[in-house]
Amino acid sequence: MKPNENVYPHGGRFFKESDGSTHRAETWPGVISRVRAYRKRNRIAEGNVEAEVYAQACAREPSLCTNADDAAHEKAVRKTNLKVRMLQWLSALIKDKSKFPTPFVSAELAKERANICAGCPHNTPLQDGCATCKAAISELRRSVIGERAVDGRLHGCEILGTDLGANVHIDEVRCSIDELPGFCWRKIVH
Repeated sequence: MKPNENVYPHGGRFFKESDGSTHRAETWPGVISRVRAYRKRNRIAEGNVEAEVYAQACAREPSLCTNADDAAHEKAVRKTNLKVRMLQWLSALIKDKSKFPTPFVSAELAKERANICAGCPHNTPLQDGCATCKAAISELRRSVIGERAVDGRLHGCEILGTDLGANVHIDEVRCSIDELPGFCWRKIVH
């Protein structure tokens, strides 16, 4: 069992160590990283930190957890929360923009990326009847990418939770998420 990343737990994401110390972070991987660092600093045997953090979180709040092997459930949760994930992603970009400028790629590269995303099965439109959400996403997107062209074929990435209309313009680091198709421009291919 592992906590659903799309659900924010009551009290936040944290782990209480056996010595009474509490380790908090914005994400579960962040909590795991902090616990590992704490144990290393204090010469405590590392153990299986990921399993311990997840087990404690699931025991504390069972409704937060899903079976990690239940891929169909995970996919359904992602689809349901796609608009929330897109809004969070765009909002984080705007927040970061106040600290340092957003790096952009050329219009030609953005167009190449858009063609890749347009044909991807994970390019997922938001549900109909969500005009307010779509308007909010458009406004946030404009705040991030300005007047750059937005390809009408692009929606949200079901895997990454990003707004593809904006994402194709941003110079971002690649990631190694297995669920991304091999042709994805965001995926590190080994």
